[in-house]
Amino acid sequence: MSIMSPSSNKKTVLIIDDQPKNLQLAAYVLSPYYELVLVNNGAKGIKMAIEKMPDLILLDIMMPEMSGYEVCSTIKSNPLIDSIPIIFLTAKVAEEDLINAFEVGGVDYVTKPFRAKELLLRVKTQITLRDSLQKIKRYNDNLKALNENKDNLFSAVAHDLKGSSNQIASLIDIILDNLTSTLDGSEIKKPLALLKDSTYRNKELVTDLLDWSKNRFNSDETVQDEFKVSDIVNKVVDQLKPQIQEKKISIINEVDPDKILNTDKGAIGFVCRNILANAIKFTHENGKIKFSNFQTDMYNVIAVADDGVGMKQDTIDNLFSKTTSASLDGTLGEKGTGIGIKLCMDFIKKLGGHLKIDSKIGKGTTIQLWIPNLQNPKERESDNFSTAAFN
Repeated sequence: MSIMSPSSNKKTVLIIDDQPKNLQLAAYVLSPYYELVLVNNGAKGIKMAIEKMPDLILLDIMMPEMSGYEVCSTIKSNPLIDSIPIIFLTAKVAEEDLINAFEVGGVDYVTKPFRAKELLLRVKTQITLRDSLQKIKRYNDNLKALNENKDNLFSAVAHDLKGSSNQIASLIDIILDNLTSTLDGSEIKKPLALLKDSTYRNKELVTDLLDWSKNRFNSDETVQDEFKVSDIVNKVVDQLKPQIQEKKISIINEVDPDKILNTDKGAIGFVCRNILANAIKFTHENGKIKFSNFQTDMYNVIAVADDGVGMKQDTIDNLFSKTTSASLDGTLGEKGTGIGIKLCMDFIKKLGGHLKIDSKIGKGTTIQLWIPNLQNPKERESDNFSTAAFN
C-alpha cells in the first residue's frame, strides 16, 4: 500500500545533484506526489530556489565547483529563502560529514543509494513540519495583531472616558463649593442635573464600547446592522456634548436625515466619535464643526470638517504610518493617546472602507469616512484604498 496519495495541490521540491542518474531516480520516486525542479549544479540551484521558492530542497553534498555545504550555507544566509528545509543526499555517512551537514543548516539526510519509501517519508515529514511551523507563525502573528488591537482599543476607550470623567469631577467640585449649612438646594440643581446627564452619557459610552469590543474580539464574522447616518451623528454629538459646550463649538449637521447604511453600527459609531473628538480637540473656542454625507457608485461617505488648527502633510503621513505614533495637544491643552485615528483606520479597513484626510495649517481639517455601499460583505473591496490625502 502506498504511503502517499497524489494531490492536485502539489508542493514543490527542488533537487540539486550533478549526477543525472540520481536526478532521474529521485524524479521517478517523487514526481507522482510533488512538482519537481531539477538542476545539476549549486549555482543554478540557488538561482532556482529564489525563483521558484520551493517547499523543500534535496541537495547533494559532493558536487564540483560548489559543494552542497556551500550551497546550503548560501541559501541559509539569504532571508528570502532561508526558511526552506534542506535534506542532504549523501553517500558519506561519516559522523564528521553528517555533523557538517547539520551545522550548515540541513534538517535531515538520505544516504545514497536511497530507498524510495525512505525518501518519500523523509520528504513528507519535513514538508509537513514546515507547513505546521508556518501555520503556528500565522497564528502567532494573528494573536500579536489581536493583542495590539486590544491594547489600542483599551487606550481609545480610556481616552473617550477621560473627557466625560473630567466633566463629572468638575461638576462635583461645583456642588461641593456651593454646599452650606443653610442649603436650600436651589444653588446646586443645575450642576446636579448636569452631573446626572454626564453620568448617563458616561454609562452609555462604556456600554456601547464594551458591547461592541466584546462582539468584535469574540467573532470573526462581519457585523451588519441597518441604521440611519443621522442617528449615529446625533448620538456621538450628544456623547461629546460637555466638550462641545466647554469650547462653545457650533455643530452644523447637514447629513441626509433619511440616509441608511448597512454595516457595523458599533464600528461606525466608534470611528465617528473619535473623529469628532479630534475635531473638538483641534478646534478653537467658538469654532465650527460640520457633518455632511454623499454617495458614489461604490461608497457612502460621511465627512467631518472643522475650522481648527489644521495639519502639515508629514503629520497626515504619520497618521497612516503603522510604526509612527504621535500625540499633539489640543487648542486648550487637551491630551490624547495618538492612536485614536490609527485605530479608526483599522476598523474601517476591516469593513472594506478607508479614510481620507485633507488639511491645511490654519484652515482646518476634513476627514472623510468611505464606507462600502455593497450589501454583500464578500463583494466588498479589500484595503486597496488606504489613501493618506485627497489627490
